[in-house]
Amino acid sequence: YWRDERGMLHAIVPLETAQRPENQEYFAQLLRLKTFANPPYQRGTEVVVYRTIPIQTPLEATFGDQIKLIGMDFEPSDVAVRLRLYWQPLRSVSTAYSLYVHLSPLDSRQVLAQQDSAPKAGRPTFTWQDTNEVLVGDWVTLNLPQPCDVRLVAGLYDPASGERLRLPDGSDFVELWRKPCTQ
Repeated sequence: YWRDERGMLHAIVPLETAQRPENQEYFAQLLRLKTFANPPYQRGTEVVVYRTIPIQTPLEATFGDQIKLIGMDFEPSDVAVRLRLYWQPLRSVSTAYSLYVHLSPLDSRQVLAQQDSAPKAGRPTFTWQDTNEVLVGDWVTLNLPQPCDVRLVAGLYDPASGERLRLPDGSDFVELWRKPCTQ
């Protein structure tokens, strides 16, 4: 009701309510963004913040054993692609990494279109300290310079050194989408 009829995007729920066994199925349909439990220095009710709309496309890519890409929302059209990435720190991050999103031909790393930015505007990665937090990235739009035989890749890098974070297989990017021309 709250999501579909009222258009609410977020819900703040008491932790006790979110943890009740009879509520588990319902809350499993939502995206848990962060739990605010009561450490000694905070006052107030313990709560969980949810996003009522789940991730469109779940993904799993770990960059440098520090940051995990957990999914994306994706909107392709004939002239552009639009995406939003979801991130989770795996440990405290000490570097302000940048995100690169490249559109390239299927068979090369030539950049046809690109955008570089922080993975989450206003939240540099060195502030990502809570491993139980999910960060919703900003929308990225790239124009399609050709209608097909393209792929979309993304990665993280240190803008000070240019060094890219590696995935466990040694690559420095994850492929998010591809569009071959049909024969």
